[in-house]
Amino acid sequence: MIKWLIITALYVAGVAIVGIPFLPPVTHWRQVNTKNHSVHIYAGRTQGLNDGKCTIYPGAEACEDLAVDKITGLVYLGCGSLAGRLDYYPPQGHRNINTTESIRDGIFIFNPKNGEVTELAVRYRPDLDLVLHGLGVYYPEFAKDERLLFFVNHQRKKSFISIFKYIIGSDVIFHEGDVEAPAINTPNGVVPLSPTSFIVTNDHHFRKGFWRDFENNKAPLPWSNVVSCDFSSGQVFCDTLDQNRLSNANGILLVENDTKLLVSESRTGLVAVYNVTGQETKKLVFDHQVYLGASLDNLSLLPNDDVLVAAFPQREQFNAKIEDPFNSTIAVPSMAIRLKKRSNYKDHEIVFWSDGTKGASAITTWAYHENTNQLIGSSVVGQGILACKVTDRNVFYS
Repeated sequence: MIKWLIITALYVAGVAIVGIPFLPPVTHWRQVNTKNHSVHIYAGRTQGLNDGKCTIYPGAEACEDLAVDKITGLVYLGCGSLAGRLDYYPPQGHRNINTTESIRDGIFIFNPKNGEVTELAVRYRPDLDLVLHGLGVYYPEFAKDERLLFFVNHQRKKSFISIFKYIIGSDVIFHEGDVEAPAINTPNGVVPLSPTSFIVTNDHHFRKGFWRDFENNKAPLPWSNVVSCDFSSGQVFCDTLDQNRLSNANGILLVENDTKLLVSESRTGLVAVYNVTGQETKKLVFDHQVYLGASLDNLSLLPNDDVLVAAFPQREQFNAKIEDPFNSTIAVPSMAIRLKKRSNYKDHEIVFWSDGTKGASAITTWAYHENTNQLIGSSVVGQGILACKVTDRNVFYS
């Protein structure tokens, strides 16, 4: 009872003194019930799995997300620098930069067949920041050699979705436009629906300041959401598809011909599974949650339509690495967990595990490259792109 009186008092004080009128309702100021859940159930594991043949390819670093082109097999990444992530990267709470010059991340292509890493020439406004996070790829129906890359972009004043057009084989990528709206507040993952629409996760309710710190310190709180946006008319219209259920919504993935949506939570070890309804206007119907027992990050699709989840068995180690990315003594164990379509994504198994000492440290995204039988990994605090030869490919098909 005392706790709720304190929370209510903070809510009133926040509105009256701090001047924030858009706090979640008091009824949603509960912490997510995790008493029967642990995100450390794999912390004692020591035996590696599929981590014996890993190679780090230099040329790009601090790549939070990646996407494999389903036709060419090339890998797209948005990358920065470790020093830059320490200075400014809102998802990690870093806002230490004082320069008035624009911050410029890079867009890269990795070829798993020969290990070549290519930085594209980015045509983007020189006065705007380009700080890249989540990534989704759209394949235009009538332009087979074109790709639209949707990036979460964290500028200093606001975050939004930046869209780029890439022509296969080119060494240049062109800025098509930025999509901003109040509903795109703390974006993390993005999945395109069409050239002019997408779904995005917001991992927090607040961008910065006292309430952001409160949100982090009291996590997990169900203050996160999933938002669908459409700008086909020239104006941006966004609809909140699910709110007050998710905590620190992170990775997002459409599966089964866009009839199901999966969302991972970074702190609780839970993946939410939704049924997607509606044609022009998307709606989500919550189906169930799957508990995986580790801190979770991005999602990717396997060739058999199963889902791959990047996970950390020791989040404290991951947090330490974020604050000290150049410290080579901090090894962050990494996992890849497979969710099986045939069980409606309820059954799962580990398909990759490493203690973090063989290069597979703090991997925030995993994707399976079928043609070369490799797991491709990248990390927001990683130096290089990781490719691990899968010694038992049956783990992806059994």
